[in-house]
Amino acid sequence: MLEASRARLDAIYYCPHDLGQCGCRKPQIGMFLEAQRDFPDIDFLASALVGDSLKDMEAGARLGCRNYLIGPPGTKIPAGLPVHGVGDSLDAVVAEYLLKEAGDGGRSKGVERP
Repeated sequence: MLEASRARLDAIYYCPHDLGQCGCRKPQIGMFLEAQRDFPDIDFLASALVGDSLKDMEAGARLGCRNYLIGPPGTKIPAGLPVHGVGDSLDAVVAEYLLKEAGDGGRSKGVERP
């Protein structure tokens, strides 16, 4: 499916540790920094993070990413947590935000550039 849409997957990162034992379990950003060491062209300020938890959004905020949450309609977002859009599935987030953003240089509804 990725190849058919001209996308690719370069690596998968995961945290094997229990909570509080490391700096890589989200909302910590260790896994993201490891990926950036492996792929130095990663620019967090120019990146979108799609996640299914508020901890994902916290990590994205620490990195300066544009954050998109997969969650049910009406999901409560804590004040001050930058979430640029919410969709009920990955497909919804991609269609509603990421494809529009790619098509208009990041000016679509809900996208704020730093």
